[in-house]
Order: sequence, then structure tokens, then C-alpha cells
Amino acid sequence: MVDEAQITMTSVKGFALVMAVAFIYLVVRLLPRLLLGFKAYLSPEEVVQLMQSDDQVLLLDVRSSSEFSGELGHIPKALNVPLNQLKSWSDNAAEIQQLRHVILVCRTDARAAFAGRMLRRAGFTRVSVLSGGMTAWVDDSRSVEMQRSTGQLSNLRGSGEASRKQNP
Repeated sequence: MVDEAQITMTSVKGFALVMAVAFIYLVVRLLPRLLLGFKAYLSPEEVVQLMQSDDQVLLLDVRSSSEFSGELGHIPKALNVPLNQLKSWSDNAAEIQQLRHVILVCRTDARAAFAGRMLRRAGFTRVSVLSGGMTAWVDDSRSVEMQRSTGQLSNLRGSGEASRKQNP
């Protein structure tokens, strides 16, 4: 027969395991959001609204070139600057630091959050992350492009209906 001490010990171990998993989740998913220090995460709908109301929005996709033109595609008018090239790009983008609201995009949002911290340290003041990344964008049935864009600064503004057409 099982005694009460064994049942209690099993319950305590199970509770401790659940708490450990919850703590790990909080550290991995939420702590980076708290450390960014700005209205960091925007939903796909909030990104669309910003693109429509602010012609100074710069969508910066920090995925690799193959991901940018891969299965999830990319947001129309996004500039692809892979994370490993971001430091060099930010050093040469002084005029963008103060003039543009940079919205960072990756597959989920982890690399974009890291890129956000990098840009903040480099002096960028208006930086946000697409919450859930391209996965959330596609799940929200937002428009994507599959081919590689030219990446010209003059083509970077996201505004108007053309950049928010819904996919079927």
C-alpha cells in the first residue's frame, strides 16, 4: 500500500517540475521583451496600421536571404539585412536612426528581438518587433512576396492598400 508521505513527495516533485518549466518559458520568451525597454512588440494588425499612418516605417527583415525569399516569403517593401550583417548596416544608416520607425521581422521574433537590442545600442530610438514574426504575419493572412526584393531605400516605405492586401 502507498503511504501518504510517498503521495505527498510525488505531488511536490510534480509541482516543482511544472514550476521549473513555467520559469524556463518566462525566461526564454518574456525576459527579452522586458529588457528591450520600448513598446517593442507589435501585432500584424498594429504593423499594418503603422504602415498606413506613418510613411517613415522601415520594415527590416533580419532572416537569411534564403529565408527571405523562401517558403514564408517576406512582407512587401521589407528590406533584407541578415542578422550577421546588421552591425555593418546600422553603422552606415545614421540618417535612419532618427527619421525612421524600424520594425524588425524574422521567422518567429527571437532574432528580431536580438536585433532590436543591437539597434537600440547603436542609437536607434524608434525600434519595434513584429510579434510572432513571419509565422504570425502569414497566420494572420497578410500579404507576402516570394521573390527577392531590390532592397532600395526609396522602396522601403510600407503604406497604403498595396502592402496590406489579404491573402485568400
